[in-house]
Amino acid sequence: MNWRKPVLLLVDELIRHDDAYRRSRQLERFYRQPHTAQLRAQQDALRDLLHHAVTHVPYYASLLKQHGVLGGSGQADVHRLRAMPPLTKDVIHAQGDNLHSDDLQQRKWYRNASGGSTGQPVRLLQEADYHQWAIGTRLMHQRRIGMDLGETYMQLWGSDRDIMTGSVGWRAKLSNFLRNRTFMNCFKMSQDDMQRYAERILAKRPAILQGYVDCLYELGRYIIAQGIRMQWVGAVITSAGTLFPHMRETIAHAYNAPVFNHYGSREMGGIAFETNDHSGLMVNLFTHYVEVVNAAGQPCAAGEEGDVLVTSLRNYAM
Repeated sequence: MNWRKPVLLLVDELIRHDDAYRRSRQLERFYRQPHTAQLRAQQDALRDLLHHAVTHVPYYASLLKQHGVLGGSGQADVHRLRAMPPLTKDVIHAQGDNLHSDDLQQRKWYRNASGGSTGQPVRLLQEADYHQWAIGTRLMHQRRIGMDLGETYMQLWGSDRDIMTGSVGWRAKLSNFLRNRTFMNCFKMSQDDMQRYAERILAKRPAILQGYVDCLYELGRYIIAQGIRMQWVGAVITSAGTLFPHMRETIAHAYNAPVFNHYGSREMGGIAFETNDHSGLMVNLFTHYVEVVNAAGQPCAAGEEGDVLVTSLRNYAM
């Protein structure tokens, strides 16, 4: 019996005023709509974001008008976005507060930063409403692949900062107990660690095991080499790296579970997820606008490789 679900709904919705679970249900209804309706809603959200940016964000106030994205009537021509330069780390560092919305006092927001894997971390502001949609999206996808609120979730993660935030202190420990979460640090993973993690997975029987793809792969190789037989892992979600075909095969075999790829970032949240039919990644149209472009900034043809440009549609803190 999953006693945690009603307790978590009580704690989150009535005490913490957290409505991520309600939003996850709203997202399920959204993605049951015809694809054309989803795209129309995405375009409306993008226009609303652009109108807010040109009204409240100094950096974009001139840039959007300069490139003709917003005309005198205030209507957005989203196709002209391709003429604009992408927002790079250099621009973020140079512009600073010019990228912040001037109506922050009307919003609940918090500070975040990238992992800094490619150099100096990018520091940014994110709106609390964006955070709720991000959690709601994660809950929706977890439920789609077989995990309901309060069921066992295990994470094999390689970020010391995330592990410390998520597991140290009595509040974190109480939250993890209620939410049935277990964190395993793979930043430095010895053979003793791998043996301990394998035993922990066997004992806890997670509905979902999520982790850095490289860590899941290396632990999976150890499990196979040691002849450990995994049972009762519902699904494995791979993150934070490229899931190559040979890695998918090893991970699926080691954990005896279907594998689902996930594409996202600390700055943008969950951008795309693999679905149950394993036919590719589903872009989260409600929360993100995604383009794959070539060196000239034009959309790539089907099968053509390019750069991924992502706009978060639900973050108004800028």
